[in-house]
Amino acid sequence: MPLDTSTTYPLTRLRLDGRRWNELRLLQSQISTNPASSGSSYLSMGNTSIMCSVHGPAEGRRGDGGGGAAGSGHAVVEVDVNVAGFAGVDRKRRAGGSDRQSSRIATTLRSAFQSHLHTYLYPHSTISIHVSVLSADGSLLAAAINACTLALVDAGIPMPGLLTGCTAGMSGSASTPRDPRHDELDPLLDLSLPEEQELPSLTVATTTAVPVGENNMDEDDEAMKVCVLTMESKVHATYLDTMLAVGIDGCINMDMHGMDMPMATTTTSAAMSSATGMKMGGMSMGGSCKISMLWNWYTVDACFLARSWHITSRGMFAGSCIGVICLVLSLEFLRRLGREYDSFIVRRARLRRLYMSSNPQSASNVPLRSEDTNTTKAGNCCNADSTFTDDDITPAGPQNGTKQSASTNVVGVKESLAPYRPSLVEHTVRSLMHMAQFAVAYIIMLLAMYFNGYIIICIFIGAFLGAFIFSWEPVDLNKE
Repeated sequence: MPLDTSTTYPLTRLRLDGRRWNELRLLQSQISTNPASSGSSYLSMGNTSIMCSVHGPAEGRRGDGGGGAAGSGHAVVEVDVNVAGFAGVDRKRRAGGSDRQSSRIATTLRSAFQSHLHTYLYPHSTISIHVSVLSADGSLLAAAINACTLALVDAGIPMPGLLTGCTAGMSGSASTPRDPRHDELDPLLDLSLPEEQELPSLTVATTTAVPVGENNMDEDDEAMKVCVLTMESKVHATYLDTMLAVGIDGCINMDMHGMDMPMATTTTSAAMSSATGMKMGGMSMGGSCKISMLWNWYTVDACFLARSWHITSRGMFAGSCIGVICLVLSLEFLRRLGREYDSFIVRRARLRRLYMSSNPQSASNVPLRSEDTNTTKAGNCCNADSTFTDDDITPAGPQNGTKQSASTNVVGVKESLAPYRPSLVEHTVRSLMHMAQFAVAYIIMLLAMYFNGYIIICIFIGAFLGAFIFSWEPVDLNKE
């Protein structure tokens, strides 16, 4: 139940750090801080700073106990908490880098996340969580819970929602029953170290389903669950309801404002979608899309290139396969179109050189009619019986004068044509055709990188049909 803060706590009764009774400390967080781990995070609540890293899920070691979790085929969550010697003011020497407080925090975290995570998706595996406390200034367990949640989200471990923790206490001695007539004790939210040492406090952690879909702004308070509730100090039972209400309200505010970071939005949605269909060989993205970097035969719920290309039925997948075949056919068509356009440029340039030459009369270069042949083509263009073809315009090498080519009846010496540079318009059209070929080929390459067997087979079929239809060209027998 949210408490009214407008009249119950005047400005003259601020806490030691200047906060009101229901104000959270400054919360700063960051994910992906350790590239060597599966997921990592850094979180600071006021002066309490924690780094967390997650390794796994990995294959479980032989001989691990794990209790019922290992025996039932679920993953085992291992938690290691290390409080640095410089984290507190006392600077105690800890044997082996741990003490009673760190062991208690590790046990609580292990119990909380073992039941919170979807460990059934990773049978016979181990999820290792390493927590390093850099600075301890109160609410250490709550900060550790929040840091572990961010690291698990970064690692893509599926969970039903975000697990957030917060502390609550009472301002004064709460060992006596509450007197409604003289109730001067106020609840406090997010205790600092001086307040935690002097006042009774409890730590509560709640979880709510991550909002997905169009109604993502509608909060359902009934879906909230209390996962962790610990208290080491003594307090009268009449104050428990108030402390618990303040702690739950702080967790909700932290979940809505503090933990809702732009950098965690993508990973949170990935973790939530993976909770519904994540497998070791692939991953699921928002909207139940199945994407894998290994060979797969996905049909329904497969996605290609964009979130809008989401296969929702087998008929839609069959249409996608036909579209891929047509895409490869269009690539072969563009290649044939480019070759035909180049041939068109060459033929037009040859005709221009022939009919627009500065020396059109080349009768002196044409030898007399050969006696060995009955029908020859005259070199004079004015002869009515003579016709020109493309073979008559092509340049020829030097002739001996007495020998004739066996593949043609033309006798004569033909002029050599200088190289031709296409005009600006012709070169622009050629460049546009090349760009279209490159774009279509790049899209086909991206489709093949989804490693979908059906799509790759359709690419091969499209390549065969394209070559069969658009590469059936005459073969020049004069070329060796």
